Amino acid sequence: MNTKIPRLIIGDLWKSSDEIQLRSLSNGLINETWVAENLHSAEKVLLQKINTSVFPEPTQVVNNHFIIWNQWEKRKSELNFHIAKPLPFSSGEFTLTDDNKNVWRLQEYFNAVKCFEKCNSVEQIFQTARSFGQFNKFLWQIPASKIEPTIQQFHDLEFRFKQFLSALQVGKEDRLKKAKRIIESLLSREKYIQQFKSIVNNATHFPIRLFHHDAKISNLLFNERNAELHSIIDLDTVMPGYFFSDLGDMIRSMSATVNENETDTNNIHIDSHNYNAITEGYLESVKNELNSFEIEWIHLSGVWIIYMQSLRFLTDYLLNDIYYKITYPEQNYDRANNQLTLLESLEKMLVDQYTIKKVIN
Repeated sequence: MNTKIPRLIIGDLWKSSDEIQLRSLSNGLINETWVAENLHSAEKVLLQKINTSVFPEPTQVVNNHFIIWNQWEKRKSELNFHIAKPLPFSSGEFTLTDDNKNVWRLQEYFNAVKCFEKCNSVEQIFQTARSFGQFNKFLWQIPASKIEPTIQQFHDLEFRFKQFLSALQVGKEDRLKKAKRIIESLLSREKYIQQFKSIVNNATHFPIRLFHHDAKISNLLFNERNAELHSIIDLDTVMPGYFFSDLGDMIRSMSATVNENETDTNNIHIDSHNYNAITEGYLESVKNELNSFEIEWIHLSGVWIIYMQSLRFLTDYLLNDIYYKITYPEQNYDRANNQLTLLESLEKMLVDQYTIKKVIN
């Protein structure tokens, strides 16, 4: 028996007392997930402990999932992907709370699927971006007001900048000194905050829509047989946002030559082939859904997301590493510098290749 899972939860998986086998899935960064199999019936489900430090309203998370799944159920004949169905425990409840106040839920388990941690080709990058575009297009059939934000102010650039300014007032003196160059560089880009404010204050030109908010290839499942898209997963962060969120996330994670933990700045830059594959794949799916104002600003998506991530890493560094997990003392400093270097590379590429000099400069 898995000692991490209380007997109360295991006993409520199925009405019968058949033997149950549990297998941990270790690739999740937020929630803890297991595959639970009834060895008598061979039925499998996903059992998940919701991280209530990240998602303080777990019932809200499950309710959102239901709304998304119900919409998928109505339109599935038109779609090329699946959405996992939320499942009840044997008690009929869709969430259970154990004696330690941990909250648990069940979801449908998909057989014969595989997951990739990173893209291995430009074509795979294109198809990933295209898939998230298709998912966004599907989500936009749901009124944004029906989905409750599960993490407040998640992609709110103005909020992240205010957190950064606050950290400058209370941060450790030695860290403030070490980070002086990065601080000055981030402050010099305050124009991006003004751009963000102009978007969120103009609902007519920039409507609030639903987005995944964690768009990356590891949140797609593919058929083992033919490697075609099977399903979109990890829907906990699906919530209202703006046009730049999912595209910006993909640009940050999939067009960079290295990940955010690389410390040699000579290796950190935007691969223009990857960048073009992301924007072209995404726009192939959603271009007809976006308005002219969103299209005009579309290439700032990566700029704002990468800038925001550099702000967040440096804020955490100045506050003595209270949010992001680190493996050595200066890691959040290195991550902030990594993202700033990536931002500089993207800015240069956009000035060189696209007609948005007036926005960047």
